[in-house]
Amino acid sequence: MTILYFVIALGVLVFVHEFGHFYAAKKQGIGVEVFSIGFGPKLISFRRGETQYTISLLPFGGYVKMMGEDPNDPDPTIPAEKSYSKKPIWRRSIVVFAGPFMNLVLASVVMPVIFMIGRMEPIYLDQKPVVVGVKHESPAEKAGLQTGDEIVSMTRGSEEEKFEDWKSLMNYIMLHADESVDVRIKRADEFLTKKLLLIKTRKPKRDFRESSPAILLGMIQ
Repeated sequence: MTILYFVIALGVLVFVHEFGHFYAAKKQGIGVEVFSIGFGPKLISFRRGETQYTISLLPFGGYVKMMGEDPNDPDPTIPAEKSYSKKPIWRRSIVVFAGPFMNLVLASVVMPVIFMIGRMEPIYLDQKPVVVGVKHESPAEKAGLQTGDEIVSMTRGSEEEKFEDWKSLMNYIMLHADESVDVRIKRADEFLTKKLLLIKTRKPKRDFRESSPAILLGMIQ
């Protein structure tokens, strides 16, 4: 799904960028021969007025072909008022900068929406870090951690870090992977201290914040 989202986002960026050039050219009276998004096999292609519109399979780029772009190869059939090269430099500048400007407009609209919507996070991140399972033959098992143990704190040297939830514990592990710590746990009504080696997973498949407590204990493996 990540690749799909990337392709969609890239396609939107390319479209907005090229649409900026296209719209600005039209507003400046410049004729547009082709408005194309993507490369590779054509998915959609049709002509409306003087412009050929095309959408191709791979959204990794696009282009807007304007009339009279090359001043060294003039086409006598193109009316002077529609030729890009015949327009004043300030009008051509508007067309050139319209693409990047539209990307800035898109960012200014999208980013506030993303911040307002926020990001969904698993509910357990705000819960107490209670062990739900320990991987067999992992450092966690060797250290003596058991299901039901609450991880209270971890100490490196003289620095102790206390944990109120899984989120703070996960952040700590990411910062101190491959280090040995003294982990203080609460087991029933008893507090115990164990020596534990924090190591990274060999093949992290996703963001640690999206992992379950069981996967987190795989990080302490």
